[in-house]
Amino acid sequence: MKKEVKIGIGLVFLAFYVFLIMQFGKVFVYYDDFGYLSLSYGNTVPDVIGSNYTLSQLLTFMGKHYFYSNGRLFYLFLFSFLNMIGGLAAVQAFMATSVLAILILVHYVVMRHIKPDGWRPVFLAAFICLLYGTIGILIQRLGTYWYAASFLYVVPTVTFLVLEVLYYETIGEEPETWKKAVCIVLAFFAAFSQEEWLVAVIGYICMVIAWKTLKKYRVRAYDFGTLAAAVAGALPILTSPAVKMRMDNNSEFSNLPFIQKVMTNLRNLMNLFFSSDNQNYLAVLLMALMGLGAYMIWKKMKLPVLNIVYLAFSAAITVYLFLKLNRHVLGAGGHSQAMIWVLFLYLIVTAVQVIRILYDRDQILMGMIFLAAILTLACLVVVPELPPAGAPSVYLSVLYTVWVLILPDPAGTEECGMGGWPGSPSWRPSAFPTLRIFTGGTASTMKCSCITMASSGMPRRESAEERR
Repeated sequence: MKKEVKIGIGLVFLAFYVFLIMQFGKVFVYYDDFGYLSLSYGNTVPDVIGSNYTLSQLLTFMGKHYFYSNGRLFYLFLFSFLNMIGGLAAVQAFMATSVLAILILVHYVVMRHIKPDGWRPVFLAAFICLLYGTIGILIQRLGTYWYAASFLYVVPTVTFLVLEVLYYETIGEEPETWKKAVCIVLAFFAAFSQEEWLVAVIGYICMVIAWKTLKKYRVRAYDFGTLAAAVAGALPILTSPAVKMRMDNNSEFSNLPFIQKVMTNLRNLMNLFFSSDNQNYLAVLLMALMGLGAYMIWKKMKLPVLNIVYLAFSAAITVYLFLKLNRHVLGAGGHSQAMIWVLFLYLIVTAVQVIRILYDRDQILMGMIFLAAILTLACLVVVPELPPAGAPSVYLSVLYTVWVLILPDPAGTEECGMGGWPGSPSWRPSAFPTLRIFTGGTASTMKCSCITMASSGMPRRESAEERR
């Protein structure tokens, strides 16, 4: 890569970092933040005045927090610790840095996978930053810009992103000792965050181990050590005595039959995701999904009827949501029960299509992370209350994954081949102005961004002798 291109990438991220610093500089504390920054959330610690406390008092508070609030200790400790040593300014700077780190990591792994030429890496960096703005302000306000929530849902994304790449690269190789140790540590801290994350982390590690077994690669002690570390990180969250109290706070929901719980939360999830507060995100996502449908048709992938139906389905959903959310001609309020099922069916078909094309392109890592993200969403159908705070990372995960899929196949762009489009060589995604940005490969939240870590290169394959 030319020096001026590297400088261009650096300037893009620097400019966005300045924006993030300025933006988070205007984000102050509210709701739960006051409780954590005064060590008074769910319990109190003697002799704490305002937000002034010592490390000993903070540790005492976290110990009580396990029994009276929840077991999400590590990242909440980090939140309060940063405030203790640097005040709110340290918290603001840390969050801005975390968001930037997610985007830089995404850019790094996509660059490794696609290796774009010319100035496309610079456009890729700019577009990754711009897509951050597609998430609705309501979702951002309840997630990214609510510190107590963002430290649980957004900050762990950085940990998970690094774990994804490092652990996947252990497939078919004997990793160095430092990589084994780092994977084990990252697995612990990625799971020691929040319920959805622990499901994603444990699910992802299990999928990598299963893939190693399926491909007859040696499953070594550090694999089980990594899994054990993730389980250990999850235990404080799952064993906290406050978990049962949290469930009992919504006794009406807790007393519902399991099927009715699922139905209630499914309706709430569909109304949250396909809402007017999410219009910008949905517009970009649906454009990408229609592009994905067209790409699968032009590639002449198997099940052509399904591919055509999916493209028509995507167009119909786009028209419906435009009329419902933008033009308000189909009635106010949430979606009808019939449309809830239609939207749910559309998401299922979308997941099937995404997995199909990931398998077709041999992007196994991305497929694993995509499935891990689906596991986190599955958790939401049985919780007593939906946490919109976690939406930014899930939304970005899906969005960037879909955009990555409509790129030319990295293996080649020969005419009418697996990586090409029908007709002349100009009929590639790069021929379209909107998609030209992505010929370098785009992907984020991200869990956030998480799924796109699949764009890292395939690891070295183990020889027959090494497997023995």
